[in-house]
Amino acid sequence: MKKSVATGTIVLALSVLALGCSTSTKEGASSTLTPLKQNDNNGGAKKEAAKLVVIRTNYGFQKGTPMEDKVHDLIQAKTGANVQMLFVPGDQIQNKINLMLSSKEQLDIIPGLGYNRALELYKSGAIIGLNKLIDTVAPGLKKNINPALWEEVTVDGEIIGIPSENNTGSAYNLQIRSDWLKNLNMQVPVTIADYEKVLDAFVNLDPAKTGKKDTIGMIANSGTSDISEFEQVFAPYFMKAGMAWYLDQNGNLVPPEMDPDYKNFLAKMAEWHKKGYIWKDFLTAKIDQNQEIVAQNKVGSMVGWYSKLYRGYEKLTKMVPEANYQMIMLQ
Repeated sequence: MKKSVATGTIVLALSVLALGCSTSTKEGASSTLTPLKQNDNNGGAKKEAAKLVVIRTNYGFQKGTPMEDKVHDLIQAKTGANVQMLFVPGDQIQNKINLMLSSKEQLDIIPGLGYNRALELYKSGAIIGLNKLIDTVAPGLKKNINPALWEEVTVDGEIIGIPSENNTGSAYNLQIRSDWLKNLNMQVPVTIADYEKVLDAFVNLDPAKTGKKDTIGMIANSGTSDISEFEQVFAPYFMKAGMAWYLDQNGNLVPPEMDPDYKNFLAKMAEWHKKGYIWKDFLTAKIDQNQEIVAQNKVGSMVGWYSKLYRGYEKLTKMVPEANYQMIMLQ
């Protein structure tokens, strides 16, 4: 049976999920949870908070800021879990997981595992089965995830991870400087035509109020040296299936580039580039260059993965506190 659904997705709404991907032995193993004692306002002992270690790929979000502490405290207040995030560079994370598991270092949650990797860890005793935990402490999980997906993460009757349910949404989106719209007395664009007018204004009407004509209408934020970011965000406005394969009039499954309207999409992107709405260096710039141009208060809208340019946005708000990128969906 083909297994295609990723396992091990973290769901912080229920702290007990951390027990599912922790110990170095199978079902009979003891947990690696480390209790954290707290006192209530009356001097009595509160319920102990379990320390949970979660490993994640580092996208530059871990900075030791007060906001990180607020997020940690909110999670603990809602779940009773003292969640400690361990951020590791993407090219090192698999080695780090292996080292932590082999040395029996505390590791409670491993998000985003593919089925084959999860099965390997389960059969080696690195992660435990979840049946008893889910049934006794988190029965709501089964009610809120498609029943068919549980079969995809079950081995010999034992659930080995929390399935990740993909939907029709996308983390690729369009974000626009709402404070610049206010400076220009413009409304949030609703259609492609509206957005085109905004791009023109962002490039030609000094939305940053600096007296200079050095602003950029739009950048793609991945630094992938291709147009995939533009495709993911704008193709659905031109093609019924977006960038998904589709059935043609003969019932054949064909790639999105074969859709006749793909040419219309490319023509519009070329037109915007020729007019100077799109940053001229978008195909060659690396992600740190994208982040820096955002930090310089020069970018009116961002296209692509929702979070990759937040490092630049963090720098920007120190210089321009009112700066704000608003996610929008055109019609």
